[in-house]
Amino acid sequence: MPRPSISNDNILLEHLTVTVEPQVQKRINVHVAAVQAAGRLAVTGVLRLSGYVSDSADGSDITSVPPTTLKIKGGGNGTLLDHVEDTLFTIILDDNGVADLEFFDNGTATWYLCCINSDGTLLISDAVSIVN
Repeated sequence: MPRPSISNDNILLEHLTVTVEPQVQKRINVHVAAVQAAGRLAVTGVLRLSGYVSDSADGSDITSVPPTTLKIKGGGNGTLLDHVEDTLFTIILDDNGVADLEFFDNGTATWYLCCINSDGTLLISDAVSIVN
C-alpha cells in the first residue's frame, strides 16, 4: 500500500524516507529525505517537519530518556529547531529535501525517530540502537 501524499509549503510529497546508518563509535546518523510527486522530481525549496524521539516502534510515546545529544550531523544538511531536551523538535529539510541527524549517547539504548507528516500520519524510522 503506498504511503499517503502530504503537502508542505505547496510542495506535494509522495514519499518521505528515513534511513538509519550503522553505528560509528557512539554515534548513529539518520538521513531524512523527501521525494516530490509528479515524476519523482528533485525537491526544490525548504521543507518543515515536526518530529520526536520515541521509545516505541509504533511511535506511541515520547522517550523518557533521550539521547545524550541529537543534532544535525557535522557537515550535514538541514536544521533542527524548537529543541525540547532532544525529544521534540522541528526538522527543516534543506533545499534538496534532506536532513542528516546525529544521535549520540554514552550508554546503550534504542530509540525511533518519528516524523509527523502534515496530514497527521507518522513516518517512523527503523530502530536507532546505540550499543557501548
